Parts: sequence; C-alpha cells; structure tokens
Amino acid sequence: ETSTAALEALAHGVPVITTWEADIPYLQEYEAGRVINNDFEQIQEVLIKIIYSSKAQKIIMRKNAIKLMREKYNSRLIGKKLLKYIQDYNVRKYLS
Repeated sequence: ETSTAALEALAHGVPVITTWEADIPYLQEYEAGRVINNDFEQIQEVLIKIIYSSKAQKIIMRKNAIKLMREKYNSRLIGKKLLKYIQDYNVRKYLS
C-alpha cells in the first residue's frame, strides 16, 4: 500500500526510500527515490548513496520528486481517474 507520508514528502521535493510492499508507482522511473527490499544492509547502502550524493544530484532528485507528483498524483488527474472508474463500474453494473 502506498504511503501517504511518502507522497507528501515527494510533493515537497524530498526523495523517498520505500519497500516493494509500499511501492510508489513511477518512483524509480522518475528517479525521485528508490524501492528496495526490507533489508537492513540495503537500506543502509541506499541511505549512504543519497546522503553522499553531490549537491547537483540532490537537486535533480528534488526536482524529479516534484515532477512525479505534478504529473502522476495531481488532484485533477486523480479526480478524472476516479470519475472514469465510477462510470465504468456503473456501466458494468447496468449491463450485468
């Protein structure tokens, strides 16, 4: 299940590290964070990479996080998807 706190962090430009169980679609595609196994060594490795990345890399990740939220999680887009889901559900219900 997607973490609301992680989405909030992304919206504020904070790169996110999450597990496959709490996957955020498009996170790695946008290079706005990492999805990892729930493993101490992997968590440590990714944290170290992010902490010691260059200032330029951190700025890019920040911009990517904000871009991800604008393009995939904005309220208009979610509203349209929800409306389509409801309409499709009603059509299927009517045809059944």
